[in-house]
Amino acid sequence: AIVAVKLPDMPGRINGRFDYRDEFFVLSDVVGSIGETAFNIDTTLSQQPGFAGSKLAFSVSGPNLKELLPLKALEHLPHPFKASGRITKGNGSDQIDALKLELGSIRANVDGTVDDLLNISSAELAVSASGPDFSVFGPLLKRDAPADPFNLQASIKGEDHFFDVDPFKVSLGTSDLAGNFTLGTRDGIDFKGRLHSDLLSIAWLTAPKTAPEEEKLEEIEEAPKRDRVFPDTPIPEAQFEGLAVDLEFQAGHVILDFTEWHGFDLDLLLKNQLIELETHVEGGPLGEKLDAKFTFDTSGDDAKLDLNVDGDDFRLGLMAPEGQGLESTPPTDIMIRAAGHGATWHELASSLDGRFRVHQDAGLVASAGMDLIFSDLLSELLDTLNPFSETQPYTELQCG
Repeated sequence: AIVAVKLPDMPGRINGRFDYRDEFFVLSDVVGSIGETAFNIDTTLSQQPGFAGSKLAFSVSGPNLKELLPLKALEHLPHPFKASGRITKGNGSDQIDALKLELGSIRANVDGTVDDLLNISSAELAVSASGPDFSVFGPLLKRDAPADPFNLQASIKGEDHFFDVDPFKVSLGTSDLAGNFTLGTRDGIDFKGRLHSDLLSIAWLTAPKTAPEEEKLEEIEEAPKRDRVFPDTPIPEAQFEGLAVDLEFQAGHVILDFTEWHGFDLDLLLKNQLIELETHVEGGPLGEKLDAKFTFDTSGDDAKLDLNVDGDDFRLGLMAPEGQGLESTPPTDIMIRAAGHGATWHELASSLDGRFRVHQDAGLVASAGMDLIFSDLLSELLDTLNPFSETQPYTELQCG
């Protein structure tokens, strides 16, 4: 039996039994620790080709996974942690039974089979994860996340590096996302999916990140100086080499940080030298509509861009102060027709040609937003001469 093991900068201890029975090496009742992390192991190691017939049962727990694996990616994971499960190696497949992971109050489970744990090309798995408070992932996502319960359920089946995920279900608070997709991993990433949602509240995800002032100053100091907004550098031919996406998405209600959308449809095609995006919004609470189509193709000598947007009574809320309702936000009609081509980003931008029209009706906008557009010397002078004037959060906009 192994009595003790000393690890660099971290004490460790292992106790257990070692036997050789019926052509199997057997480690049983193995109990040990590394720092504050404790583990238990029972295993039988076969001498058959590919170690067929080998079995492993384990459990490990500790105050923080980063203590055991000092990786930067694990820095913000919830803790304490606990993992356990059983793995049986067969002829050409590995059986996974009750593989469980706990991170703080988060629970994840995996059951099923894979062809090779170290190089998965085929699998049949059931995966689930849940937790009472999604905000624990805020530090990992580098933004404030909602303190709502979440749940994930997925069934994965595939071979030859192509996996069908069906069904796929995710919920976060009142938000839901479901559907099915295929994920290929043979030559890069190949994703093809059909997803839908009754309610998708992602205001927390679309809100601007609030970085500390010192980080903002560093970004400003490190930002490269350019003579042109669009650099005169060649446009890569294969914009998305190794990545292919074919997505159809529908949602009954989408809540963003600046507006709400109803009846939202999105089609996205992205592959090598082409990106096509088409979206449609109709039937919002105030009758707004939006249709947009964007195409960017780099397959020829020159990259080609085409953009068409039509919006009626659309209320973006980008110039609205926090707490303002959409009903008082100015409705906007917008029409864009733009096309261009070029071998460099500067050539593409300078070649853009088309039409652009925006009409905005009466409503309330943030005074700060109006100051950026309409501030002048006279208004500054009047504010200075009248020290008793009060700053109003809203400015009434009248377009005639």
